[in-house]
Amino acid sequence: MNSSSIKVSYLKEIRELLNPQTATLFTASLITPAAAFMLYPFLTIYFTHTLGFSAATAGILLSTRFLSSALLGFIGGWATERFGLLRTYVLSGVITAVAIFTMGFERGAGPLGGLLVITGVSASTVNACV
Repeated sequence: MNSSSIKVSYLKEIRELLNPQTATLFTASLITPAAAFMLYPFLTIYFTHTLGFSAATAGILLSTRFLSSALLGFIGGWATERFGLLRTYVLSGVITAVAIFTMGFERGAGPLGGLLVITGVSASTVNACV
């Protein structure tokens, strides 16, 4: 086998991997963690300075997001097996976006906690898909 046939074979394998579904998953798996990395530190500031919550309340609210992700992560695996990888990934991304968008209009700790639980479950679903 010469080097040109190896290159052609290698390029064919890459093309097979780069189908639209894989490209969508790859792009979303880069964007979602980057957005979360920027969001959660600023939520603490938003909760304490804008909404007037104590630091303890802000910490408890953010903890609900991460605890729900850890404790309810099995939901993502179940949904992926039942509905398929791409559908589950896209739906969980939409749910996360809607929940985060809705947080901007909520003022109470209870509704914000519920939205953070939803965000945690949908984040664990994304992790199960990847």
